[in-house]
Amino acid sequence: TVLDIQKSKQIQFAYSVLKYLTRGSDAVVSYKLHEPFKTMGSVSVEGKSIEFYQPEWFARVAEFASNTEVYPLAKNRVRLTFTFHGLTKSID
Repeated sequence: TVLDIQKSKQIQFAYSVLKYLTRGSDAVVSYKLHEPFKTMGSVSVEGKSIEFYQPEWFARVAEFASNTEVYPLAKNRVRLTFTFHGLTKSID
């Protein structure tokens, strides 16, 4: 397989936008590539409270993602994860 450049750029966009939207908060933005499968990537935001004041940018990130999850963690924290499928494509 080879990296899908467009999907890679979408993940980079999501990471950059979420870093921008969470600036000044305790939220931590991270990403994973090729986990748990070679064809997948994800961008996560974790914090005590996750608030977005520019919904149009949040909606753009969600539009690119294949899946969006929000779930509680220990110590009164929450995680928001955008998963991207198709990070790689097969060579025919």
